[in-house]
Amino acid sequence: MDLLVDGIRYVYGLAVDDARVLQEWLYGYRRGKKRVIFEREGSSVEFGSTVSEPRARSEALAELTRPNALFLSLAAQVGLTEMTPVREWFASGLRWESSRPGSSVTRSASLVQSLLDSQGESTDLVDLVRAADVGITDIVVDTDEDALLRMQAVMQQRLTDLHQRLAVAEGELATAPPDRDDARTEFLRRRVHQAAVELDSLASGQAPQRLRFVHASAADPFDFTDESAGTQAWIELLPSVLRSLRGASTLVIDEIDTSLHPHLTAHLVRLFRSEQTNPRGAQLIFTTHDASLLGTTFGEEVLARDQIWFVEKTPGGSSTLYPLTDFHPRKDENRERRYLGGSYGAVPIVGCPDR
Repeated sequence: MDLLVDGIRYVYGLAVDDARVLQEWLYGYRRGKKRVIFEREGSSVEFGSTVSEPRARSEALAELTRPNALFLSLAAQVGLTEMTPVREWFASGLRWESSRPGSSVTRSASLVQSLLDSQGESTDLVDLVRAADVGITDIVVDTDEDALLRMQAVMQQRLTDLHQRLAVAEGELATAPPDRDDARTEFLRRRVHQAAVELDSLASGQAPQRLRFVHASAADPFDFTDESAGTQAWIELLPSVLRSLRGASTLVIDEIDTSLHPHLTAHLVRLFRSEQTNPRGAQLIFTTHDASLLGTTFGEEVLARDQIWFVEKTPGGSSTLYPLTDFHPRKDENRERRYLGGSYGAVPIVGCPDR
């Protein structure tokens, strides 16, 4: 990993097998000159001559590092200052975004909470939604009275069912032998009490909040669940995008084409490539099978030549990563067509199975 933290370049790397850390190293560059912070080979850790930490303390810590643990993590946890900036970058400067499980209702509630927790984010979110041209002109958060009524009805039905089960249990207990265990009856009484408390809480509580999306062509706002799956995915992604742009962090998105239309992906890339929307140098890393992103959208290239990397599986099942620049493409080259034609590799070999 090549990192730039507080103006200082770091190079951190490791090699592992199924059971242990084989190698680990961290280098820092000040004024362009490389200096070793530490190099690890198995259980042995060597420190560079410029490390300011007391040597005895660092060496004692190295001896305590488990074979399957990273020395970087342990060193940062105990406060070795040379390693802390890099460890903090992994902890807070690297964001992962993936498809979120659960129903759209659950995801909408999570998104509402995310917006409420982030002061001033809603305005920027609206601007990004408008810029994506998905037809939304405004986003509002209001209370969902219908949802509260539905929740109250469900809890009332649950309480009624529990009362009926308790009545049956108490009737059976009344005619049972004196030594009959009444644990089931006591359990149902506790459940009835708990349900009654929850119902009272719903009756006196506020309705849950929800997102509503204003469309210029529609008389009434849409619920989150009314939007298309692609628009939902775009809206869910934007809070992470905003935090990354503001915090100059790295946002990693796996299989971005499973959620977003190519035009939305291209728009997202432009947000990170533009100095106006990304003045602090946040970074976007994503994987995709969408070859159209190698070309142009609305007359502009989506990705620069040095921003494109390919992943090719070897016959043994491992993967090789290499950049487009290895092929020295011309500026006017049709990269999408050449990739699909196999000029760059990294395409699946499709054929009929042997018979």
